[in-house]
Amino acid sequence: MLAFRSWPALLAVDALLLAGIAADLGMAASVRRLQLTRSGDTSVLLGESASAAVTVHNPGRRPLRARVRAAWPPSAHAEPGQVALSIAAGGQATAATTLTPDRRGDKVSGRSSCARSGRWGWRPGRAATA
Repeated sequence: MLAFRSWPALLAVDALLLAGIAADLGMAASVRRLQLTRSGDTSVLLGESASAAVTVHNPGRRPLRARVRAAWPPSAHAEPGQVALSIAAGGQATAATTLTPDRRGDKVSGRSSCARSGRWGWRPGRAATA
């Protein structure tokens, strides 16, 4: 643990941390223009597996590092629950999920979310939903 003997030293360290966070977020891709689309199987028999995917298109000028999650109900047994993606500027990537439902009936996913992280890994939280 760091111990500071003066307020100016503490404020200087805080200012450096805030400047690093601001620079990290400034270099991160904007999520306002992201386009998320879904694709995959539309039906599956009980006990079998189906695939579902969320494609993220990054039309911005900066690369995107993010974690994508499609909010499937627990009975859909979605694996993996989250997918880490790195998308070049102007590129796209797909987060694939395998579903193995254990109950009959329709399974409807909630909103997909994309939580970006900056170049150095600091994450401001949920960034985009679709």
